[in-house]
Amino acid sequence: MLFRSLCTAGADGTIRLWNLQKLMNRGTLPENQRSVENIAFSADGRLACSVRNDGATTIWNPSTGEQLSTFTMANTASPQRMAFSTDGTTLIASSFGPEGIRNAGRIEVWALDAETNQYVSKITERRSAKLAVLSPDGLLLLSCDETSALLLWDLTTGKPLAGLSEI
Repeated sequence: MLFRSLCTAGADGTIRLWNLQKLMNRGTLPENQRSVENIAFSADGRLACSVRNDGATTIWNPSTGEQLSTFTMANTASPQRMAFSTDGTTLIASSFGPEGIRNAGRIEVWALDAETNQYVSKITERRSAKLAVLSPDGLLLLSCDETSALLLWDLTTGKPLAGLSEI
């Protein structure tokens, strides 16, 4: 799949939309007044998620710039990793805290409520995660903390299934 869009963001709070085929700026999203720390695209490119340094999160359509959903992440530190499920109905965010402070970060999972078309919190776990990966079917999450311990999560229950302390 050839990606046609790119987004850039920075400390000024502006998200710039780029057309990669024409190598030109397509415009900007409204300024947020705060630094945009992270952006993630859904697998099909129809959704994008941006998060500010205060945890304010927006799901939007990168083709039109339309805001589809807004919410605030529980973590006051912005996530280092974000990803959508293949179908775009689940968003994961993971962060880790300062070196040497165990479980200072968070793992957050947000699910799309079909009735309200808003993302609602499904899991907020106070556990550092340098990496978090969704299974292709969106039912499992694998996280890895600062000690390289792996934890497998069942996203239907929100509970860990198994863990490995060393890899």
